Formats: sequence, structure tokens, C-alpha cells
Amino acid sequence: GLTLGPFMPLNVNDGLEQQPICWLLRLLFFIVMGCLVGLLIERLNKHHEAQLVRSYQHYLTGYPNQTKLRMDVTSLVENNAFFSMAVFKIINLGYINRYVDYQVEENTINNVIDSILCHFRTEVIYCINRSEYVLIFPDKEPCTAYKEIESFLEMFNTPVLINGVPIDLDVRSGVVHCPTHGTSCDDLLKDLERTLDQDMHQDRKVAIYQSKTAEKNKENYQLIVDMYRALNNGEFRIEYQPKVDVQGASCIGLEALLRWDHPKKGPISPAVFIELAEYAGIICELTKWMISKTINQIKAWEQQGLHVKVAVNISSKDLKDNLFSEFVKEQLSMQGVAPNQLELELTERSILENEQSAEKLLYDMKKHGLKVSLDDFGTGYNSLVYLVKLPLDYIKLDKYFIHNLEDRENNALIKGIIETIHSLGMKTIAEGVETKEQKKILKEMGCDYIQGYFYSRPLVPENVAAFYEMFHASN
Repeated sequence: GLTLGPFMPLNVNDGLEQQPICWLLRLLFFIVMGCLVGLLIERLNKHHEAQLVRSYQHYLTGYPNQTKLRMDVTSLVENNAFFSMAVFKIINLGYINRYVDYQVEENTINNVIDSILCHFRTEVIYCINRSEYVLIFPDKEPCTAYKEIESFLEMFNTPVLINGVPIDLDVRSGVVHCPTHGTSCDDLLKDLERTLDQDMHQDRKVAIYQSKTAEKNKENYQLIVDMYRALNNGEFRIEYQPKVDVQGASCIGLEALLRWDHPKKGPISPAVFIELAEYAGIICELTKWMISKTINQIKAWEQQGLHVKVAVNISSKDLKDNLFSEFVKEQLSMQGVAPNQLELELTERSILENEQSAEKLLYDMKKHGLKVSLDDFGTGYNSLVYLVKLPLDYIKLDKYFIHNLEDRENNALIKGIIETIHSLGMKTIAEGVETKEQKKILKEMGCDYIQGYFYSRPLVPENVAAFYEMFHASN
């Protein structure tokens, strides 16, 4: 129609032909529209290509992201390739951002990435997130990759200068191998992440994936999940172990000990679930639950005519809770229990991690009338300093001293510790006492109180009153 426009009549009946100018204008209009549409399509295609490229890049670094990693790993797996894969993580990057500077954090990321590229002589690194980066080692055994990574991580043993600021970087790594550890992209990437948790309680910087360790961590994760449910389902309970006056042979109080009866696994060792609770951040809820239940139990015993003092262990995480002291005061007030009937017990390790907050909390609790004891004394770095600085009532000697009590060479040291504690106006408690000989030696040394299987195992609440009656009747 455009080509034959000048020869096509405008009106067939009248036989009038259209003017050439109309045809030319129509032709020009379509040419212009065609060009504009073509340019628009070209720009849309370029924008789509740019978006596609950006979808495979990390927004901060511009390096390939996790989506690109999954594509490349899937391709390698489908081609039956043999390769190792390593993840690098800056553990304390969040700390640098919060307490140093945001710009320093970004420069730290670039510094670590550049160091990885330079050391391993590669141009391809995948940024999973701000703190995690992945390298692929084609045709390389995991042990070889492990040694190279171990050598690389040594450069972070000393502070790195970032923006003129010396930064102590905690960089960890993990290694997996295809097909040894997995034959699918999902399995390999999951295992790669698990390597970072394999030695979470050990000071190791790099680890090769181990299925047994991963399975154990999986079990631990399930226990953490179960703990949330256990708090609401009444699976936790408290037992109470007596503390006895070694000189006058009277029961002077109890220590509250948390127990967990798992519906499928049975009793779970406190050594296992307490550590997991601290790791997962559930420990504060457990502590508050224990304090509330213990205060209720003290009140119940009072109504039976039994006046009891009870010690409750608190965690380093509790010391960071600004509302913890108010919670304790509120619980005591609600039940009408005297503050001196509750004792807070904390370890040297928890104080070491939170020295200022610990000092503030303990002085506040002492001012309110609570008793305070230091557990595991003698195993920390600043044991004697704490005796002077903190408002303590009781010092519990670490079980190490008690288990080696019958070794006469240690007696002079233990006796000296007891005398030092007495000179500062505090009382000593020896825990883990199991034999008559241990009791005898502690009595000769002037130890004030003892706690352990020699007198009693931990008791359920219903048996505490009977123990008090029997113990005082026999003495």
C-alpha cells in the first residue's frame, strides 16, 4: 500500500486520485515510527541484558553472587567434574561495622577479597553475602586446598591496617569436595556452610567437611529447637543439692540444678544443653524460668515451715541483660520472699566476658539483700582480683582442687586459698566432695561448707524437707 500509494484512488466511485503529498507524509510517518520502535526495542534488549548481568553480581563488590555460583557448580556437577570448593567468612565483620566504622567495614571486605584473589592467583570469586566468599578449585583434592587455605589464613594472625586503623580480623574457612562430599549443587553448598560450624567450640580456622560432625551439629540444632518447645511443655525441672556446714554439720542451703527430661531422648546432660542454650541465646529465658520457679518453691517450703536459702546459677548472657536485676526484684516481691533467701552464683568466665556489667549487677543485687557466690574459683585469669573488686559472700573452690585433695602437695595451696578468702571476710564452699577423707581434710583446713555426693545427690523438691529433718535429727 505504501509503494503503490500514488496510484491508488482515494475514491473509487468518483475516480479521484490521492495527492502525492499525502502518500509521502504517510510514508514518512511510518518510517519515523519504525525507527523509534526499533530504537526502543534495542534499548529494552540492552536493559534486559544489563539486568541479567547484574542479577549474577553481588550488589556491593560486583563479583559473581550466589545465583552465579549455583549455576557454575551445577554445570560442573553435570559434567562429572572433580573439584574442591572453599568458603571464607569474616566472623567479626559485624563488630567492625558497629564499633569501628562503616567505611572501614567496606574496605575490610575489599581487602580480604583482594588478598584471596592475590594469594590463590584467580580472578573468579563468588560473594555469597557481605562476609562470605567462595572459591572453586578445579581438579584439586580437599587436603591440598586445606593446606593452601591454612597458609593463607596465617596472614590474619596479626592485625591488618585498614584506613590507618589496625583491625584484628577473624577469618574462618571450610572445604568440601565433589564428588566425595556430594554430587548435587544443593548438597555441596549446604555442606560448605556446615563446615563453618563444625568446630564452633574449638579454635580452628579451617575445616574439611565431616559428615559425622555435621550430623552431630544437626542433632544439636534439633536440641536447640526442642528447647524452645520444652520451656512451654514443662519438660524442664529443678533438683536441689544440699550445702552442709562442715564444722557444725548443719544444712545451710541448696543449689538449684536444672534438668531436662526430653520426651524422646530421655534425660539430657546439663553439660550438653546449657552450652547449646548459651550458643543459641536461649539461656536468658532458662535463667529467668529457673529464678521464677525457685522463688515459688522457696515460698512453698516456707508455707510448710521450712526456711531455705537457694543458689541459682546465672550465665554471662544474663549479665548483659539490663532488665535482669529488675526481674529478680520483681519475682521476690511478687512472692513475698526475703532477698537473702536467694543467692546468685556465677563463674569466673562469665565475669571475665562482662566485667563491668557483672560488677554493676552484683553491687545492685547486694544492695537489695541477695547473696552472691563465685563458682569454679581458681581456674580463671583474675581470680584474686575478683575477690577484692566484687561484692562476694561465698567462694566455691573448683572441683579440680577437691579431686586432688588427697595429694598432700596440693594441700598447702588449697589451705592458703581458704585462709586468703577468710581474711577478706568471705566463706568457702567445696563442691564435688565424695569421700570421708576429703571431708576430713577440708575440715582441718578450715573450709566452711561442702557440697557433693558424700552428703546427698541432688534432690527433687518433694524430698528436700525429709532430708532436712533426717539430717538435723542425725546431727
